[in-house]
Amino acid sequence: MQTVYGECSLCISSSTDISADSAIIKISNGFLEEDSLFIDDPGSLDIDSVESGIKISGNASLETYQDAIRTAYYINNNQVSEKADTLKEFSITVYSGAFASESVVKYV
Repeated sequence: MQTVYGECSLCISSSTDISADSAIIKISNGFLEEDSLFIDDPGSLDIDSVESGIKISGNASLETYQDAIRTAYYINNNQVSEKADTLKEFSITVYSGAFASESVVKYV
C-alpha cells in the first residue's frame, strides 16, 4: 500500500512509512542572480541556502516535509529586468538517508 499525504497537486508518497532527512528545491532552469526562494512555514525543519535554491533539513515525517514544501515561494528581486518574466523550472527532491526521490519538476 502506498501512503499519500494530502491532495496530489504536489504530494510526497512512499510505499513504506519512512521519514525524510532533507529536501532540496532549486530553480533548475532559468535561474537569475536576483532570484530567491523561500519557505513560508518550515515548521520544525531547518532552512539553508544552496546554489540556485534552498535546502530543508531535519528528521521528520514525509507529511511534515510536504507541508513545508507547499509553502515555498519565489521572488525576483529585480522587477525591471528584461529576464524577470523568464519561464522558471523548479525541481524538488526529497532525501531519506542515502536514498533520493525522483525529482519533481514544476514550471512558473
